[in-house]
Amino acid sequence: ARVVYPDAVRFGGGPEQRYSEQYGVGGEITFGRVLAREVQVYGGVTARTDAVVAAGMYDPELRLAEDFVLWLRILARGGRVVYNDRVLAYYRYRPGSHTASPRPMFENLVRVLDKVERTLRLAHAERESLVRQRDWVRSKLKLMDGKAAFRAGEVRTAIERFRESRALTTRRRWKLSLVLALLHVAPGPFRTLYLLRDRLEARLPRRTTTWS
Repeated sequence: ARVVYPDAVRFGGGPEQRYSEQYGVGGEITFGRVLAREVQVYGGVTARTDAVVAAGMYDPELRLAEDFVLWLRILARGGRVVYNDRVLAYYRYRPGSHTASPRPMFENLVRVLDKVERTLRLAHAERESLVRQRDWVRSKLKLMDGKAAFRAGEVRTAIERFRESRALTTRRRWKLSLVLALLHVAPGPFRTLYLLRDRLEARLPRRTTTWS
């Protein structure tokens, strides 16, 4: 093994939860499964120094998900990554951290996936997996833009952004279709309910944004 990562407990801002309860973590850790996010390597690893150095270490150009790229590089070189199901780490949720703000995180993820595509040799199926993920992240960014426009009362802009978001992914497409229908039929009452939901959610504990 070149890298071993444990289970962890995430805490702060809500009930404690094990990392393995949120993500796929075990089984055979392959390049394709990590790339497809079928398994997510927790960042608190124990790793052989020579494997990390040979893979180029953490990429200083990336502010988020730099570990994701490192694991892919190690796996691409034939290094073995192993999961230990014991809880050996604790991960604190903290308001104001760089993973607590969704938009910068998703913008950075697009850059990460672009770099993976440019710098690593991908099989056809792996490239298709990467494109699907990048389109989903871009869809989330369009969705955020649509929500911001809707809150500001810019209904036409919101409709355009929601349509662009829906076109980029098949995930939860029915929800966006429903939102678009409501925007056409009753934008005023729908916006009132949406802003009320925002106020209620603001009173709840915040969770860090995750890429899944």
